Amino acid sequence: VFFVFFNHDYYLISKKQRRKYHEISGEREIELIELVASLPNVQVLQDFEVHTYKGVRFAGSTSWYPLETFEQQMYFKQASNDSALIYGLNIGELHQQEMRKYEQMPEVDVLVTHVPPILIESHRKYGSSACYVNELKDIKASLCIFGHCHEQHVYEKAGISFAINALGYPKEGLVKAIRTVAVVTSS
Repeated sequence: VFFVFFNHDYYLISKKQRRKYHEISGEREIELIELVASLPNVQVLQDFEVHTYKGVRFAGSTSWYPLETFEQQMYFKQASNDSALIYGLNIGELHQQEMRKYEQMPEVDVLVTHVPPILIESHRKYGSSACYVNELKDIKASLCIFGHCHEQHVYEKAGISFAINALGYPKEGLVKAIRTVAVVTSS
């Protein structure tokens, strides 16, 4: 099992949680990494490091959205739950660090991110793509799997498959089926 952390993994919702993690969401990440380390056959994908399983190369990371423009920063502060529930992390800096790692990442078979690497249909309903996309200019995989936006669809773009299979919130009524994707390599 390969997975990436998503924005809700960093949420400190209650006062009790904020005290437990000293108002630093990164401490929750450390706790989760320690828990995963005790699980056999489970690997967190971070910083676009490559992991190979049965000849298939996987890489991934949360792939935080950029907060580079004034519009992106204002949307983050005024409309995103992330700004109110993530403590002690600078998402703009995390984005920049991840992008430096992504630039160094070699081609892989499967790229897993939480934040979509392309604009997708559901971005239209938000009125802004700020906080909902980290548009990667150079996709280094033939299959990208991502979440974050509450949608279930497979997109094809420039010979690359992009699969999103988010379950969303219960009231959204999305289909509760897990999409499976076959990975076929030439090797």
